[in-house]
Amino acid sequence: VTVGYVYKTNDSTASSGTEYAKGSKVGTYKIFPVITTAEGKNNYSYTPVAGTLTVSKKALSEEMFELSIPEGGYTYNGNGYEPTVGKTAVDSYLDNTDFAVTYEDNIHAGNDAKVVITATNNGNYSGSVIKKFGIQAKDITVRANAATSAYMADVASLSYTIDGLTAQETETVVSELNLKAVTSVKKGYAKGIYENAVSVEYDVDNSDYNVSVVKADYTVTESALQASVKAYEGVYDGKEHSPVISVKAGEADSTVKIYYSSSEPVTDDNYRNMDTVIPSFKDAGTYTLYYYAVCDNYQ
Repeated sequence: VTVGYVYKTNDSTASSGTEYAKGSKVGTYKIFPVITTAEGKNNYSYTPVAGTLTVSKKALSEEMFELSIPEGGYTYNGNGYEPTVGKTAVDSYLDNTDFAVTYEDNIHAGNDAKVVITATNNGNYSGSVIKKFGIQAKDITVRANAATSAYMADVASLSYTIDGLTAQETETVVSELNLKAVTSVKKGYAKGIYENAVSVEYDVDNSDYNVSVVKADYTVTESALQASVKAYEGVYDGKEHSPVISVKAGEADSTVKIYYSSSEPVTDDNYRNMDTVIPSFKDAGTYTLYYYAVCDNYQ
């Protein structure tokens, strides 16, 4: 007597139904014993009793899948990345209809972007797996623009530029990073060039960007002195007379020193050689008086 077995779908006989094979779908199959007697031998009678073969769902595993990510990876751009999910050679029976794909945390920079692969209800697999991928922070360079204001004037309006971005991209970056140009220079600082005194502040807790800030200089220039001249005009009386020259700075406590000459113009190059006492004139005639006022932080 030779005993064999036939695996078929849940039918009443071994001669009908779909035969089970490796890779057959999830379900219940009947096991039918098939007995063959040797030729000329018929010493036994038998009654076959069918058994049951159950094919259960196979749990998905991370090794069954691979992600298609471009060379160089992903860089933050404010949009969600959705890499294509492919099947590996680990399970040749896995079909695209056996699973569904969703994405989580796939916008911001970091290494926790997730591809969630979940078995479909009517497939041959169960469970779900998560494959992670990374999103790189975007490198940006923000350049503070140089600024200038006069002594005792309000601090100048500050600005910056961002390298290599369109207007729309710039608007997005400014909003997300809360960019703000700032300076250490304050109203009342003396004239001069303050190196790297203009910078740009940003939200350092925003991990979507790698920010490089290029600082700029702030220049404080001299303010203009306010001068008034009242000429003298009269009839000869034998006395000395001078015009009235008044020069004021913007601050009450500023000391203004005036240099005079009646023979040549007074300039920044020669004023130190001139007299600080205003000349006077007695004889009849028309006179020209030159003056040059000096005050710290003013011109």
